[in-house]
Amino acid sequence: MTPPYEETTHDSLYYYKNNDIGMSSTEKSLSDMFILHHQHQLMEKIDDELTNQSLD
Repeated sequence: MTPPYEETTHDSLYYYKNNDIGMSSTEKSLSDMFILHHQHQLMEKIDDELTNQSLD
């Protein structure tokens, strides 16, 4: 039985796949929102660090 996710190489987040044992479309869209939210937070964190470096 395969787990309902697979680790991607380009980031440490899990991308949830809709597979046989998989998730309903609601769970799928929630996991997508969760991932997008965390990607957005990471991007903001990187922006902040770059801004702080350029101010020094």
